[in-house]
Amino acid sequence: MNHKRPGPAPRAARAVCAALLALSAAGCLDFVAPEFTGAGAPATFNGAIRVVDGAALLVDGRLVPGRAGTGFLRAVPAPELLVLDTAVAPVQVTETALDYQSELPLAEAGAVDAAGPVAWRAPVVEGVGEPPAMVWYPYRPVAPDTFSVVAGQDVVVRVLPPAGATTPAPDRTSWFVTVVGAAGSVRVSADGVPPETIRIPPAFLPEPAGERWRVRLQVFEQVGLSGAGADYQAQLLLETRFDWLVDRLPSP
Repeated sequence: MNHKRPGPAPRAARAVCAALLALSAAGCLDFVAPEFTGAGAPATFNGAIRVVDGAALLVDGRLVPGRAGTGFLRAVPAPELLVLDTAVAPVQVTETALDYQSELPLAEAGAVDAAGPVAWRAPVVEGVGEPPAMVWYPYRPVAPDTFSVVAGQDVVVRVLPPAGATTPAPDRTSWFVTVVGAAGSVRVSADGVPPETIRIPPAFLPEPAGERWRVRLQVFEQVGLSGAGADYQAQLLLETRFDWLVDRLPSP
């Protein structure tokens, strides 16, 4: 009669403690192992710079800062895009991207003319080192914006090569000449650096509208660049665009 049965309290206490420990452990696991899509992805910028008739720079693009290796969104402490000496602020900011769009008159932007150099730098993103940067030298036209040709002769467009070396060098270059007439248009194009003289024979020309054609030259260059490492990458489309009015004169 000296032995006593243990009461139910100790077993109940152990069960409660076990339940609390299990609940606590489950909560901790959910907290330290969250699901983050795209963790460790590089920051990216995709955009374009256009020189239009030597008078204006059109600038646009989208910055996606991405997520750090921890899974959290990277901060953008200096969101301005730098073109020449002008800071271009984003026109729209969302949780995952910043959008840019601006037109800069060349005289106000600090360039002497459309020959360049046009300096460009991506916005600063936290945790990925120096932002990508480049210097662009656009192509240059020769003829004035209005000229004439005698009926039956070639329409000739002349273009000068860049005044300096674009850095980094373009990955790809292509060019287009479009002649617009009364009832249609003709386009001549090719990959590679444009020749300094581009001729369009009269047999390929559309009938002019009121004895006048509208002619446009476009040179496209694609440049891929990165910052201090592979954590910040950019892709840029560089376009040089010039328009002419060409009058057809009667044959002598």
